[in-house]
Amino acid sequence: MITHQEWTFVVDTNRISGCFCNEMCAFMTGILGDYPVESIEQKLFYKQMGLIEKNSDWDDLKVRSKAIDNNPFREFIQEKIDNHGFEMPAKVWFTPGWFNHGLGKTFRDGQEEEALASFRKICAEKAKTNSYQDWQQQAKEPLKKYKAYNSVAIFFGDKPTKELCKIMIDRAKLYSEKYSQNKGKITITGFRLITETTTQTEECLEFS
Repeated sequence: MITHQEWTFVVDTNRISGCFCNEMCAFMTGILGDYPVESIEQKLFYKQMGLIEKNSDWDDLKVRSKAIDNNPFREFIQEKIDNHGFEMPAKVWFTPGWFNHGLGKTFRDGQEEEALASFRKICAEKAKTNSYQDWQQQAKEPLKKYKAYNSVAIFFGDKPTKELCKIMIDRAKLYSEKYSQNKGKITITGFRLITETTTQTEECLEFS
């Protein structure tokens, strides 16, 4: 019998996380995976953590290589293949206590009346410009609640230390306060560390 453990550090927010998931992870940990876009947030991590000097050129391969080698998250984070075939250290994650009304807005449990009003308003706006769907009829339907994905999950093959968790918490707060405005204000609602334990058993099979 083989037991295997993995850890997931989760940042819960008040916004759908798909538009900032990779950037937040890069800002928190300096890790981008196969993300095909150059990241300002990654550069900020290495500069603010003192892993490269202020006047150093990030495009200098020697500077970048040395900084990456000294990244404290390098040996802990585990990259996983996403839906596009990229190996990534993070992904959007389900947020308990929140729901999506189906048209791109999320709400806390208990905000059903507000969610229904928002849903009907969006339907009314779409009805003015979209004749291919009966939005007026859809607005009359009862509220449907779907899972909300307001969280950012970062994967770890080894359990992150208290020091690493503190770095991530502090930098997530900094990102939400100073660097998220261009994507809309992000409010952090909590942090979680999930431990996943899997057990494998095997048996020898006879063959001839």
